[in-house]
Amino acid sequence: GTHAAALAVDGARLLLSSNLTLSGRPNIAPETSGQGTVENYSFVCFQDITDIDDYVKSVLVETWASSAESAMQFLSEAVGATDASEEERETSKEWLKLLAPFLFGGLFHSIQTLTDTSPLQSGINWATRVDVTGIASHCLAGIGVLASSTDLLAVNQKWEKNIETSIVKLYESILLPVLSQKASLVKRRDEGLEKLVERSCRLLKILSMSSTLFNDGPNSSNFLLTLLSPLDLLQKGRITVSNGLVATIISACMDSVGDIIKNNQASAALVKSMMALVMSLSAREEKVPDRVRLASQELLKQCLSHDDVTILEHSSIAVTLAKSRDWAAWTAVVKVKDGIAAENSLIEVEKALLNPSYTGEQLTALAAIKSLIQSLPPPNELVGRIVAALGAEILSVFQAYATLTSNSNEIQSQRMNACADCMKIILAAYQQFSSGCAEDEIAEFLIVLFESLISAIRFNGLPNHPPPQGPLSDPSLGRMCAQAITHVARMTPIPFKSSMGGMSDNDRAVLEFAVRAEMSGYAITSAPAPAKKKLSLKGFKK
Repeated sequence: GTHAAALAVDGARLLLSSNLTLSGRPNIAPETSGQGTVENYSFVCFQDITDIDDYVKSVLVETWASSAESAMQFLSEAVGATDASEEERETSKEWLKLLAPFLFGGLFHSIQTLTDTSPLQSGINWATRVDVTGIASHCLAGIGVLASSTDLLAVNQKWEKNIETSIVKLYESILLPVLSQKASLVKRRDEGLEKLVERSCRLLKILSMSSTLFNDGPNSSNFLLTLLSPLDLLQKGRITVSNGLVATIISACMDSVGDIIKNNQASAALVKSMMALVMSLSAREEKVPDRVRLASQELLKQCLSHDDVTILEHSSIAVTLAKSRDWAAWTAVVKVKDGIAAENSLIEVEKALLNPSYTGEQLTALAAIKSLIQSLPPPNELVGRIVAALGAEILSVFQAYATLTSNSNEIQSQRMNACADCMKIILAAYQQFSSGCAEDEIAEFLIVLFESLISAIRFNGLPNHPPPQGPLSDPSLGRMCAQAITHVARMTPIPFKSSMGGMSDNDRAVLEFAVRAEMSGYAITSAPAPAKKKLSLKGFKK
């Protein structure tokens, strides 16, 4: 760490001693490094600037920021190491004090250069290859190391304020022009700018976890105002999220505000405004990139977990999302607090499942329920609520597709996917019952379940057996049902036997036939060949 720090300090001081900024451009204010006065330009690895040839100078100034980033990582680990001596920790802190001003200064100078429409050239050969966006990115990463540790921030009380000032400057000069798509910065966009935006967003997420930024209250933080500005532009329709960099910034701001709410550092007004933002975004017709959609769902989830949000508000949002058929956001919402506010929205889900005129709506609702239930290990209160409200509808949809009650081309084409999703939900419901109910209750559930599975087997048959309905039969669906029945028989044998007692003889015969076929691997049993009769010649006489 100290070696990298020494190289970083020498590279930075070489630039400043040559009347250049830390981004390699002519310094119009040579007395400052952007964040503090550099009192002398003595070198660590060299006695004098005349000891350094041009090639070494070029390497030092090109890599000073990356060396500083590496040094910050190593030094922060040394400060927090439990096996390090007190002397080693103090030495690391001194290097941090020496290095940090260059990070803030390098970011400040890089932003100035990037936003200058006609930046001056230094005219010094060994300084012509300094990458301005690279300097800014590495400085941001080094500052991020500082911001991620309260122990490091305690080394110098000014650093926290410098970080907040840097973020505000970064937003005004870099992020806002990218969002507005108007500045010359965006017109000369390159890979370096993308990396700079990503590093900036990473720093936003790091700072959102810091409690010290909100010591004066959650509404008085300049950092929070910086986070909310892009979201305000989005809600007012002044920016669109179709651009990749814009989507990166918006999703990072949403994630950061979500972390602030999660850490109980947000006011009720902030929570309510974020709920309104997410709902307005959900109602838009324009396609939202996945990263923004996922970030908005997580933000809404954190808002609904806040103590200031009532069950009535929670329920209203769940119903609104279900009515708009935004199932991805709906699943995120109903998970909160074990689905306590999901009941009213399940009525809308039921309508979607039982809508025979629009199979696409059926299948998307079915897929949402499947993914929701599979993400919740049993026993779970929300799964119980869903099964109680929608269990009969799921079985109805399964039976409709399995037995082709409506023989349309659209239903036939989606038949296997629909039945597979239904079966996954059915098995998840069975796990819910088997893990939290008495055996007689499990048996009652199985009687209802087996009725649908047996009808599907009757219609589709089993592999290596004649299809009962000719080309309309799909033996793979029959096998799917047989596998489910066999699984139940193995996992809960007593309720399984009890449920068979309530069946008719015909249904029991189909069930037993399906289990035997599954356990035998659907092998065809051939009848034994008749024994050959021996020809006796004794009966033939002259």
